Amino acid sequence: GEQLLKIGQFVVVGVGINLRLPQAARDALRAEDVDATDLASLGTPPGRSVAASALINELALALLEFGARGMTAFAEEWRSADALTGRAVRVIQGDRSLEGLACGVDTDGALLVEIEGARRRVLSGEVSVRPVR
Repeated sequence: GEQLLKIGQFVVVGVGINLRLPQAARDALRAEDVDATDLASLGTPPGRSVAASALINELALALLEFGARGMTAFAEEWRSADALTGRAVRVIQGDRSLEGLACGVDTDGALLVEIEGARRRVLSGEVSVRPVR
């Protein structure tokens, strides 16, 4: 944390991890064209405290690296795991809603969305991105 504060970067991170996702929830998500899984599918999941501790530790390390090297440190891994690139998305920012084609992220980590033929950078403290059918 202290190193990030010295260079003037602040990050808010939200993460959701399913330890045990009931089949009914999977089916409901699949009906919305959302693939979901849980840690129990990989074997016996760790307890919540163990999972939270491991996640916080890895996030802290990643944030320190991001503070030192920026998005460049994660670009290749991000591209290989990006599930939205090439898909129609809806970006919700407060009472505004925009639809377009997700085009990955730029070197600053901004979401790139093509809207009516123009590529826009999406940077906000509160953006919800949902696939559009």
